[in-house]
Amino acid sequence: MFRYEIGAHILVRRIGMDTTTDVEILDKAPNRIKVRVLSDDWFGLGKIVWLSDDGWISVGRVKDGK
Repeated sequence: MFRYEIGAHILVRRIGMDTTTDVEILDKAPNRIKVRVLSDDWFGLGKIVWLSDDGWISVGRVKDGK
């Protein structure tokens, strides 16, 4: 589900919600990604969390400079 490579900055969205969160992928596992949160939305800024594809979807890559 999470098709981006380690180091990519992407937007993710919680399933059923409209708000997106900017994250950097730190590690990958089957159906999960370990991310550093780059926006202060669902988690605290800079927090490191695992996201699973049963609760989150990738919206797209964040371009340099947004």
